[in-house]
Amino acid sequence: MNPSTTPTLRRLRRGQVLRLPRPQGWCVRAERGTAWLTIDGRPEDITLDKGESHRIAARDTALVTALGGDLVVSLVPPVRAAGWRERLASLLLRPAVQVA
Repeated sequence: MNPSTTPTLRRLRRGQVLRLPRPQGWCVRAERGTAWLTIDGRPEDITLDKGESHRIAARDTALVTALGGDLVVSLVPPVRAAGWRERLASLLLRPAVQVA
């Protein structure tokens, strides 16, 4: 697994809030308990029960709150597209092709 996409587990107590600045592309998954997800500027909130997840499309700050009891959420960062340096390195490190 690419280290940049390794999930991070966060534990929250009832009523505790986790602030996610610039969460675009992040995936929030409720591992235990119920999460209440609020995104600035969005009229609707999202609740996630155990096993449910939501990928955040907005760039605005998101808040994750534990509802009704303790919560464990996993946060998975977005998959980053390879930049020009990574693409160049993969081309340069390819095995040489032998012509018969």
